[in-house]
Amino acid sequence: MKQRLETSLHLLFPVVVALRGVYRRLVRPITVGVRALVVNADQVLLVRTHGSQEWVLPGGAAKRGESLRAAAEREAREETGCVVEAERLLGVYLSVHEGMTNHVAVFVCRALSPPSARLNLEIAEARYWPLSALPSRITPSLPIRLAEHAAGAQGLDGPW
Repeated sequence: MKQRLETSLHLLFPVVVALRGVYRRLVRPITVGVRALVVNADQVLLVRTHGSQEWVLPGGAAKRGESLRAAAEREAREETGCVVEAERLLGVYLSVHEGMTNHVAVFVCRALSPPSARLNLEIAEARYWPLSALPSRITPSLPIRLAEHAAGAQGLDGPW
């Protein structure tokens, strides 16, 4: 049963994402998103959505009335099962794609618990990756955010 459900999610989730893209091109919304940069020793916590091979930082949209810090902590917990504490703002970045303007706040977070495997409608897999051996398919912004973090950067405002 679980295998059939996961297979269905791998097929259905990309269709939902494509429909969301059409909506965004028509409506051209402005959103505020968050990402959690969870570095533990020499590893970084990444997620992969159903139907995708690309690994990204956990994150998503802030809810109405929710602080950006709380949104980053919530999204990390929802997507990875890992309880995190946002320690500082790395930066706020601009992402324009699919006709949508998205401001993304990236928080450097400390893990308070390990990731836990569980069925998730959005996330297929969440795990730590060694900084020296990241997966081959990652978002182009990930190495930039990791370099900024390593340099101790804070409060940056630039392209995603």
